[in-house]
Amino acid sequence: MDNVLLLSSHEMLRAALKPWVEVELGVSVHCVTVFFDREPPPDADAVGQWVASEFARIADEIEAFAAERGGPAILRKVMAIIDTCSRSGTPWPEMEILHDTRHPALSLAGLLILAFPEIHWVLRTLDSWPSGFMRDVHAFEADGSLKSAAAAHERGFIALFDPTGLRQVLRRCLLPVGDRRRAERKESVSDVRTEMAVIVDEELAYAYFSALAAFRCGYRALPVMTWNAMKAWLASTTAAPAPDVAFEDIYLNFRDHPRILGTDASPQGALLGLSSLSVRDRLFPHLGAARHRVFVTVGHQRGKGRSDIWKKNKAYLAARPQKIRWVFKPVGGLHRLLIDGGLRVRMKKKMPGVRALSHSLDEAPHSAPGRLLMICDRLIQRSEHLLNDHASVADAVHAAVLATEASELLSERTPTTALEAMALKHEAEVIAESRFIGVEYNLDLTHRFREITSEARAISKWFGARWKRSALNARLTIVERLANRFRTMNQVEEELTCLAEARRLRFAFWSREKPWRWVLSPFLSYIAFALSSLPVFLGVIAAWIVFFGGIYWLANLPGGGGDPWQCLVASGFFTFVLEPPLNVSDASTGSRWLLILGTQGAISFTNLGLLLSHLYMIVSRR
Repeated sequence: MDNVLLLSSHEMLRAALKPWVEVELGVSVHCVTVFFDREPPPDADAVGQWVASEFARIADEIEAFAAERGGPAILRKVMAIIDTCSRSGTPWPEMEILHDTRHPALSLAGLLILAFPEIHWVLRTLDSWPSGFMRDVHAFEADGSLKSAAAAHERGFIALFDPTGLRQVLRRCLLPVGDRRRAERKESVSDVRTEMAVIVDEELAYAYFSALAAFRCGYRALPVMTWNAMKAWLASTTAAPAPDVAFEDIYLNFRDHPRILGTDASPQGALLGLSSLSVRDRLFPHLGAARHRVFVTVGHQRGKGRSDIWKKNKAYLAARPQKIRWVFKPVGGLHRLLIDGGLRVRMKKKMPGVRALSHSLDEAPHSAPGRLLMICDRLIQRSEHLLNDHASVADAVHAAVLATEASELLSERTPTTALEAMALKHEAEVIAESRFIGVEYNLDLTHRFREITSEARAISKWFGARWKRSALNARLTIVERLANRFRTMNQVEEELTCLAEARRLRFAFWSREKPWRWVLSPFLSYIAFALSSLPVFLGVIAAWIVFFGGIYWLANLPGGGGDPWQCLVASGFFTFVLEPPLNVSDASTGSRWLLILGTQGAISFTNLGLLLSHLYMIVSRR
């Protein structure tokens, strides 16, 4: 923890808490005045204006605070203390964040937490907490101290992936109370992250990357990168909730690992003991209770100790009822990590958004509520700022989560903004994949293109009758933006793949503009397919040579004597030289051969021109 933000309206609290935090925690405190206990304006219309103006003022001050200290990435290391004690004593989980006019200050607090998900928020509130884990991480203790929250921060707590479920609770508050209670009675409050994923890895980049993979599948993710964090959150059933899925490294080497683990008193024995899954599950019951475990590891077995542990782990897991998957480093990207990890079905599901936000949230059914759009605009803006030329893996993951939050909160409403959030999410993810040395060099973009197609169609349906055209336009724009990102990172193969997909979409878009252009669709589809990659193009040329070689043989090539091989050689010769074989140069061969050679000549000339331009494009980008 580098800095602490203190958001409070009580001058005495600020005066007392600021020096205590600076002395006890050794960090600087920046105070932001927020009138959380102010009575709402008498006019209901003025309430909305007050909330919007206060949100903008405070958000601007937080962003300015981050800019002074190195940029938006610094907020991942910031703890913010927010005083939400209300005069009315109304529990903040009962608030209607979007439309509440009775307690606008509490709604403002919820909006700030949703708009800055990377900040570790600590709340001073009179309310009870849904879980002990959430209370330990986000609440003042009974004596008014911050020891529990500060300890969680020192253990490496990462709020970005909402491991405690604080934002999950606030998402429920986006619904009117009546709709919320009806949904809870029907047990249909999905569309919020109710399941937990735990990531155990001492490498920060792998922890962030695996957490993003889990987060994009609808899990709340708890990265654990220290021994103290494992003891605090995974060693007892009273700590963090048991995870549904766990991403784990086998050979752990925490910087704060103990000298003694089990019966072996040597440091090396401590490390190998923690790498023994039977010992790990005994010390940390939460991991043993996970329904699904994904082991992301290098899988090396060098040395007798590691070789024996590998065999014992295999035998131990074979007897376990859990679903086990192995993913070996370097991983093949986000989609490949999820597929190899056995989460393919989860990945295919529609990303959980706030689908329960029915038309009752706003009179206009085509748009997101104004306060929600205000949050999402802020999330999108900060996501863009994180994606600069020097973005690290953690920065790119940070940007991807912000864009994902905006996309989910919009729930396909206000489609233009929703499409912008979706585009930023994919841009951030490909930057994280390309910048991370733990990911294989060549990325398979097939699953990403399918996901873009599915999401663009779902969002574009809000455009009405022209939704198909809008979806095509969105897909083309996003794919071209990905190509630009790959170009700046010198990912030549991935850039060419994106350009091939963009070419196909551009042809489809061009054909859709005027009805008569559909006549050219087969030719354009052929070009798009042939130029999809160099091996495909060479295969197409070979197929044409074989095809016309067969025509030569069926048409009884003069002087060929019915030899298929000679016909094939003649076809290949004509394809590349564009000169007819000597034995068909005589005019006596007839118009039939002129038609065959004319057709092949036109096709060959087109193919060779496309091949040369394609090769030039590849060479120029290298």
